[in-house]
Amino acid sequence: MDIGIYSLNAFFFLNGEEPTEINAMMYTTPGDIRFKEVEETINFQLRFPSGILSNCTSSYGYSGQNRYRVVTTKGWFELEPATSYTGLRMYVHHDNITEERVLPERDHFALEMDHLSGCVMENKEPLTPGEEGLRDLTIMMGIYEAARTGKTLKL
Repeated sequence: MDIGIYSLNAFFFLNGEEPTEINAMMYTTPGDIRFKEVEETINFQLRFPSGILSNCTSSYGYSGQNRYRVVTTKGWFELEPATSYTGLRMYVHHDNITEERVLPERDHFALEMDHLSGCVMENKEPLTPGEEGLRDLTIMMGIYEAARTGKTLKL
């Protein structure tokens, strides 16, 4: 729930689609008291209407992954680290060339607060309305259901 939501948002933003199927598996080290109330690691796969597959891992126990990678027929791009507050790095690979793209440093919290206060003051709809949060939560709960049952969940 804490970090996996960012993977969902990234894929919605990148492909503009919502998933039609979910597969998932959870793992927790037996006897590890840190994970008495929450899973240690969850792996999930989302299938989208266009045929795109998204493979995601979210873990409270293993902090070595902080990357998004998108592979296409013409190349790939990735962010690593992807969810840190600073030091984001983007790599783009095409035509057998990999190049790093420089991303500007931004204060994400200040930008969010400025946007929300602007929406309130100007009576505008936020870029991420509550309906998106509800959609995200519905899919997150679907991921847990697919992991719990071991079956593909159709949305």
